[in-house]
Amino acid sequence: MLKNMKLGTKLTGGFIFVACIAALTGVVGMINIRKIADADKKMYDKMTVPLAEMGVIQSDVQQIRVASRDIIAAGKGADVEKYATKIDNLQAELDAKTQSFEKTILTEAVRKQFQDFQDARRAYNSYLGQIVALARAN
Repeated sequence: MLKNMKLGTKLTGGFIFVACIAALTGVVGMINIRKIADADKKMYDKMTVPLAEMGVIQSDVQQIRVASRDIIAAGKGADVEKYATKIDNLQAELDAKTQSFEKTILTEAVRKQFQDFQDARRAYNSYLGQIVALARAN
């Protein structure tokens, strides 16, 4: 079949064949680039942003611990109220960050660890409430 064709027809057919292969490669590449972009957005929104939130959560927990130590050492008066207010503000910020972090959890292992953290935090908060009440009573 190719022996009977003119050289110009063969070249045109070859060019069209190569152009079809290039177009197919381009379409497959664009589809895969979109998949990669979607996966990248998911990774950023569900993995990278929560890392920063976890840093804030860790910092807030540490600051609450320090404020609870300071409220015990404060004795009475304005210092106790200053530390109690600081604890309340940190608790509110911690609540907001934990709610935001909870929305980004993808795996059951992280969900279980987060639940363990929340359970430990509830237990700690009950003691923290007692500490603040006792500090106010001196």
